[in-house]
Amino acid sequence: MTFFGRLPVIALLAVGCAGGASDDTDGPADDPAALNESEIRLLRQFWPLPAVPPDPTNAVADDPWAQHFGRYLFFETRLSTNGEVSCASCHEPTLGWADGLRQSDTLAPTPRHAPTIVNASYQRWQFWDGRCDSQWCQATKPFEDPREMGSDRVAVVRVVYEDPAMREAYEDLFGTLPDLSDPRFPDHARPSHANPDDPLHQAWIAMPPEDRDAIDHAFANLAKAIAAFERQIVSRDSAFDRWAEAMLMGDASGTDLISDEAKIGYKHFVGDGMCMACHSGPTFSNLEFHNVGVGERPWLDPTDTGRVQGILSVREDRFNGIGPHSDDPEFGAIKLDYLVITPEQDGQFKTPGLRDVFHPPPYNHGGQFETVEDVIHNYLDQDETPPQGHAEELLKLITMDEDGIDPLVAFLHTLEGAPIDPELTGPPADPRYVPDDHQ
Repeated sequence: MTFFGRLPVIALLAVGCAGGASDDTDGPADDPAALNESEIRLLRQFWPLPAVPPDPTNAVADDPWAQHFGRYLFFETRLSTNGEVSCASCHEPTLGWADGLRQSDTLAPTPRHAPTIVNASYQRWQFWDGRCDSQWCQATKPFEDPREMGSDRVAVVRVVYEDPAMREAYEDLFGTLPDLSDPRFPDHARPSHANPDDPLHQAWIAMPPEDRDAIDHAFANLAKAIAAFERQIVSRDSAFDRWAEAMLMGDASGTDLISDEAKIGYKHFVGDGMCMACHSGPTFSNLEFHNVGVGERPWLDPTDTGRVQGILSVREDRFNGIGPHSDDPEFGAIKLDYLVITPEQDGQFKTPGLRDVFHPPPYNHGGQFETVEDVIHNYLDQDETPPQGHAEELLKLITMDEDGIDPLVAFLHTLEGAPIDPELTGPPADPRYVPDDHQ
């Protein structure tokens, strides 16, 4: 928490260092790919990628039983209203754990592009607008979104209750489920404060408060198991990582681990391209929110305020880090107690990490750009007007020209990590976990 909490300040200081070293940014005159001392020092901002930070609001975040059960749930289509949609429908392993669409579309198009879950555990906030403060909070949302899985929390818990193997896996982890065989529990119910006449909302408020709490508790636990699984989806051990280690350790044998073109791209990344102003830190994200000046698109809602609405939502969310189902409300308060809304946040969206950035397109919160080159051109041209707020003033400091695009893209290719464990790319045969030495 402390390390990532310093990243925005580190990013600006690092950019300042890079700017201060501009006189020798190109290295020796006879070798444009050679790094100067400042550029080598800046590698410390990106390497090494540490372990996934803890989430005390989720007591099973690193429990192998929860990871196994969560993997089963992640691929389980029975948790959707039509029995055909799972978490993997929008976070497909073969598509970089996203879906390759401008707007996700399972039951209906969603307002935004589905972000990858690769390295999502390093992010402080989830969703493009940060409307959840944990992965388990995020995991509760698609189940009940009518455009995504279209179900309701009672039905989701009921699927687990009525499947003997899933029920056993749950109760081994979390204790006894509510007795959904009792007729006092409806088949379907969920809160809908935006639509109080919804029959599902009416069924929900007709339940006694203690029964609603029991369903919410079980629903949150299922989401915590899914989050435990997602914490394993990490991209690391890239060509960049090996090269950065060699450079920082003074290992001359590792200087050729990436191409000269990629080295020049790195120099642009930390120099005149100003990339690390937002893409700092070992995930190549400062974990913050920015308005990057992208104009309207016909498929997007021009009234989307991004981070502003995200803050309003996360404060009120029953499944946030200070809510009744958090396992450590004091930890959750570290983030939530200091949230403020300012005019600058209008139209801001979360900075994505750049590891494995080419898997898959399109890019930005609404899939506005088809290629990485298109994204870079947007920063160089700065000729669009965002529908909400205004573009970051920092973008005006970019001085890189188009000659830097190909080297910068070559550098970004070095951020592709080693393949993720293939066992994680599909469901286990059984939701119940059996350690390897007991199989």
